[in-house]
Amino acid sequence: MKIFKKVRLLIISAIILNLILIVSIFNTEKRNLGHFKAHMVNYGKLIMKTLEGGNRIFMMNMGFSRHNLELLAEELAKNESVKNLIIFDEQGKIIFSIKDVDNLQLKTLENGVLETENELILRNKIIFDPARRRFGMMGRFDEFPREKIVFNAFLIMDLTNYNNIKREIFLNIFFIIATEVLLIFIALYLFKIFKSYINTQEKLKKIEKEAELGKFANVLAHEIKNPLSSMKGLVEFSAKKVGDDKIKDYLSKSLEEIERLNKIVNDFLSFGRPVVLDKKVVDIKSIFLKAMEILRYDISNKNINVEIEGETFSQSVDSEKILQVVINLLLNALTASPANEKIKIILDNTKKSFKIINKIVNKDFDENKLFEPFYSTRAKGSGLGLSICRKIIELHDGEIIIESTNPFVVSVNLGKSA
Repeated sequence: MKIFKKVRLLIISAIILNLILIVSIFNTEKRNLGHFKAHMVNYGKLIMKTLEGGNRIFMMNMGFSRHNLELLAEELAKNESVKNLIIFDEQGKIIFSIKDVDNLQLKTLENGVLETENELILRNKIIFDPARRRFGMMGRFDEFPREKIVFNAFLIMDLTNYNNIKREIFLNIFFIIATEVLLIFIALYLFKIFKSYINTQEKLKKIEKEAELGKFANVLAHEIKNPLSSMKGLVEFSAKKVGDDKIKDYLSKSLEEIERLNKIVNDFLSFGRPVVLDKKVVDIKSIFLKAMEILRYDISNKNINVEIEGETFSQSVDSEKILQVVINLLLNALTASPANEKIKIILDNTKKSFKIINKIVNKDFDENKLFEPFYSTRAKGSGLGLSICRKIIELHDGEIIIESTNPFVVSVNLGKSA
């Protein structure tokens, strides 16, 4: 139905938009995390440069002083993002550390690891080339010999806040995704309920319509059947008494037409009568063989080759009712097929189904109305054959559908009855 297609398209569009939204949020938060980390790195580099530049100024004015270095380092390390600031001399001895350094931290620094789960490590080699100057006698600067001093500084930045933000972001994204998935499932479930409700309403309408048609057909068939039987008896009696061959021929054709009317009346009675199933396990191929035996004259008259393919299967069904379905479908195929053609029957053990495939001569029909009662393109048809077939198959919890009209393919699934 069109409404189902529109709702399905709406749900798919909502899913795609939500996925785009989630990806967009994820990329945005990922960029924000990248900016936050880059800010930490830049701040760490600034501390390193300040440490080096500040000591140079102190050394030029007052000479190198470890105490001054420690004071500057302590001041720079007051930011909450700084976990530790460690300065080594050229011999690898720690000359300054804000906090105690354990063996694991020393091993990490020795191995050159720059990032752990909770720490970001920046390292820098600080070279001081001090020059003690004083104002000389003749207005000149006198330079004292220089002594180069080298330090290795390691700034350990605390990633706790970064990880907390990261965890919170991913948790929020997870909750967004979980909420979206839940909403999608709810939407799909509501769609399923809505579809089931619509289908149920349609089935009820169809049942009510068929019940009314059935009552009408039943009454009509009973009203017609009695006078029809009388007519048949009178024509048969007259045919036996009349000696004129021409009149006998007319009466014979009248009997044929009465038989056709009688068949239509029987179809009416079948459609209007409630169907009660008498199930038992039977081999489906045997039903087809029996139907082919019943229709052998119709098959031979058109020189039709009927082939059965696939693997047969046993199923719990009402064999007489399924035989009625098979005969009806094969008669339709025989009527519609050109002479000297082939009708193919395919049995499917896996799906518990069968298909009947045949070429057709007349394509002038509405495939959407084929299962509607009293719809027929044949002059001698009652238009109830496929309707009765569908009624019987649905009572078996099965399904009958037209898969194709060129070639004509009717598929019957016998459901889950076992």
